[in-house]
This record gives sequence, structure tokens and C-alpha cells, in this order.
Amino acid sequence: MQPIQGLLPAACIEVVEPGYTLSATAGFMVLEKNKQEVARIPLDDVHALIIAAPDAYLSRTLIDRLLVRGAVIVFCGEKYIPVGLAHPYATQYRTAKVTAAQVAISTPLAKRIWRRLIQQKITHQAKVLDVCHRPGSKDLYALAKQVKPGDPTNVEATAARFYWQRLFGSEFRRDRAQPGVNAALNYGYMVVRASVARAVCGAGLVPFFGIFHHSEHNAFQLVDDLLEPWRPAVDLRVYNLVQQQPIETLTPAIKKILVGVLLQDMVSQTGISPMYQAIRAQATSLAQSLLEKKEMLELAELSADLLAPASS
Repeated sequence: MQPIQGLLPAACIEVVEPGYTLSATAGFMVLEKNKQEVARIPLDDVHALIIAAPDAYLSRTLIDRLLVRGAVIVFCGEKYIPVGLAHPYATQYRTAKVTAAQVAISTPLAKRIWRRLIQQKITHQAKVLDVCHRPGSKDLYALAKQVKPGDPTNVEATAARFYWQRLFGSEFRRDRAQPGVNAALNYGYMVVRASVARAVCGAGLVPFFGIFHHSEHNAFQLVDDLLEPWRPAVDLRVYNLVQQQPIETLTPAIKKILVGVLLQDMVSQTGISPMYQAIRAQATSLAQSLLEKKEMLELAELSADLLAPASS
């Protein structure tokens, strides 16, 4: 296993083995072990830094220079579940204006935005079933149309129970604490969550003021709101991996495939773009929705014609 993995082209970097020191010098992130340099990566190219090693050391300067550039740093605990996330602060010129609009959001607008997010999530779940030749997509498309502002009848939960059993079988249970498929889902969601956090901060939004999620124990409630429509893209990659062989441990090869979801092509009104750009457009459109006090989210869609197999 390599101590550091460039999971995307110098965009998402993971440190997995113990004993490494990370610092910044002359515009580069430098990794050392036993005082010997083992890697040097341009800071401007780093989209996210994932720290899975238990004793990695990060210099204060490196953290500062990554955050100034809009990168996020994710710290993982057991089973690759994030235990902390450092994100940029006040990197957008209109942060104060957007924050004021975010705090003052009306209940009707918040409910309309949440309906759009959940409708898109359920629609993407249906598309995943279609692509995987699994039954039930028509039922999910129908459920998506039933979502009302704020989802008062919790159609999302009904769709989730139906979806998981159709995708992975009747015995499957989504449990973050379990290994195998669940651990792979955790890892994929973590990577996309980091990208959403970066986009949220870049749009001048405050991550801990959610549209739907409200918990004093979650500092990234808005991030988790905006994450919902993207989850099925991760599910599809995990499903494809399982079809090749059972997932027992998260190998570097599996992680690379999961992080590659950020490069998955998505379809929007402006054309085709990778997911990380679609996520940025989503966050920017949310900020504009708040400023103009009307729902105008830009949500890209999964397209069956563009969904590449997990081994690509």
C-alpha cells in the first residue's frame, strides 16, 4: 500500500499510513517520512486532503495555505467515518450578505428547496436501479413526484427503504458502523461531502446553518443538505464494485474508484460537466436563491448514457 494516494489528478489526496509529516514550502505540499521527502504536490492543485493515518503531522502553515486556496481537510476515524473537517472561512467577498440571507430564510422557501433536493435524490436512486437493471425504478419515479415542500410525510425515508432492498438485496441494512458495502458507502460519501463543503464555503454560505438538517452536534448541516442528491452516484460505484467481487477491505484500488465519482459526468442546463463542477454550481445557485428569495437551484442530473462502469 502506498503511504499517500493521489486519488484524482492532484485533486484529492489521502494519507493512509502512519509516520508522515506534511508541510508547505514554495507553493508545494511536501510529505516526509524519517526526514526524507517522499512526495511534493502543488498546493493550487489540492481539492481535498483526507487524513486517515492515526499520527500524521500537519504543519500550521500547510493548513493555512490549503484553506486560503479553498481546499478542505478531512480527518477520519474508524471505518473511514469523518470525525472532523477543516474548511475555508470568509474566502468569498459577499459572505456577509449571503450569510444574512441564509439566516433570514423563510420557512416556505426552505421547504421548497428541500423538496427539490429530495426529489432529485429519489430520481437519481431510480436511475441507479435502471442502470443496474434492478426492479423498482418506476415506483421511485412515482415517489419523487409525491414529495411535498418540506417532505412532511417523509417520502425520502420510504424511498430509501425500498431502494436499498432493491439495489443490494432484502438482507442489506444501511449501517455506518458495519464493514464491507457500508464502509465503502461511508468512504464515497465522505469524499463527496468534502467537495460539497468546499463549494459551500466558496459560495459564501455558512455550513452550519442547514435548510433541513438541524442538530447542535453537526457543524455541517448545510453540507449534508446539499449532499443528498449526489449520494446515489456513490451507491452506483459501490454496486458495480460488489458485482466484481465482495468488498472486505477498502483497498487503494477501491478508494481510487470511489473518489473518481467526483469526475463523473453530469448533465445540466449548461451542458455536461464533472460532478465537482456541478456541486459548485449547486452551491452558487443556492446562494443566489437566498439572495433573491426564490427557489432557483441548479441541480445536474445523472445520465444513463454517461454512467461509466466502476472499473474505468
